Amino acid sequence: MEVRAELRRRAVISSSILPLELKSMLWRRLDQGEVSAREYGQAQAALSVDRQDWLLLDVGPDLLRRAEEMAERLHVRSLDAIHLASAVLLAADWPDRLPFLTADLRQARAAEAVGLAVLRFG
Repeated sequence: MEVRAELRRRAVISSSILPLELKSMLWRRLDQGEVSAREYGQAQAALSVDRQDWLLLDVGPDLLRRAEEMAERLHVRSLDAIHLASAVLLAADWPDRLPFLTADLRQARAAEAVGLAVLRFG
């Protein structure tokens, strides 16, 4: 699955940490030589445009408490727990089964464990 095409096809609703994580991932890939400076610049430009249409949930005390519980129960990393807690909170009010998009196998397994419909890429 091509990630950018999938994100364009669906509404993007995520935790407010998503842009930070994406930028960090792009920087790591540039630093490790996995992408060229030109590709990095293109990806940064696309991110700047695409994120204008995203709904990003604030990371507040209630969400962090839920994320702490998930980190302990599911044995996931802190940022993964924040994304999972955000998705679970949204899923409670979502009319259909909320899709959870990830490339991380551990995060995918944790999302499935809390009842989210996982779409894997990468």
